[in-house]
Amino acid sequence: MITTEIGPSSDADIRRAWNTLVHSRHDSTPFHQLAFLERSAAANGGLVRIILIRADEEVVSGAALAVRQRLGFLTEVFIPPYAPYSALLLPPQRLASAQAAAASSMLLSASLPRFGFARVFLAPGQNVATLPAWKSQKLRTFLIDTHAGGVESIDDITRRWSDNPKRLFRKHHDEYAIEILNAHPEVAVDLNVASYARHGRTLPIPRRHLIGLVSAMVDHGAANIFVARNRSTSEIDASVVLLFDDSTAFYWIAGSKPGPAMTVLIADLLMECRRRGLRTFDFVGANTPGIADFKRRFGPDLIEYTSLIGASPGVLGIALAARRRLMS
Repeated sequence: MITTEIGPSSDADIRRAWNTLVHSRHDSTPFHQLAFLERSAAANGGLVRIILIRADEEVVSGAALAVRQRLGFLTEVFIPPYAPYSALLLPPQRLASAQAAAASSMLLSASLPRFGFARVFLAPGQNVATLPAWKSQKLRTFLIDTHAGGVESIDDITRRWSDNPKRLFRKHHDEYAIEILNAHPEVAVDLNVASYARHGRTLPIPRRHLIGLVSAMVDHGAANIFVARNRSTSEIDASVVLLFDDSTAFYWIAGSKPGPAMTVLIADLLMECRRRGLRTFDFVGANTPGIADFKRRFGPDLIEYTSLIGASPGVLGIALAARRRLMS
């Protein structure tokens, strides 16, 4: 029998069951950890709601979703800031096909508020049969196979790079010292702020919340802050907060001054993935043209993933009517 349990992440029993599921699954990522989800959701006025799907009393699937209230009466399931994918764990392959299909359907149904709307990003490789209340669209990210376990050769790392980053790396790599600077998340955040500003954008959450989020992931053992320090000036010219699980590194929060520092740093990060036995480097998105052009220079594979958008029956018309009243 397939059953559903839903509750806030503050519920001790539900929290424990979710953490157990996350730790038991090879496909879980840092974005499934409550240390990330709760801080990120709170920064945008939300809480985390957990869904547990049981088959014969065993938790086989689940989700931890950021939720908040809109217009006073609508519930929105939203993508937390700095989360490329939603925290969904689909039924394992060992489950019988009929049970797996039923569990997936119940998980998706439970993800949609009774009165509201939802957006969910499936990670690359995740697939579910969509229900009538949901519509899907394709998004993209860039992945690099690091060939972990192979010969540690920088020429091998840069083999698929385009000519410009190859040239920059060869010319400038001796100018930078690559360091881990976990004690100073504000350095990474401020470079990220500056990069946003150069594109005419602002952070999706306040600076202090982002510093707290980075600190939490470092303290949780799921992140390192890598920096490229200019040997001549001793200044930090580029940084990347790298999130990682057992197989994948995520290019999470990045920023740099104009110049070659980020190219040099990315080469070292790919070598670091090899040293740690991480087979995949996820550039975390290829959906913003200018930024995607920069990432494309490093020879990644373009991979699609799915965005699902759902609304409970009649809620869209009610929301639009309420908005018109507010604006009149």
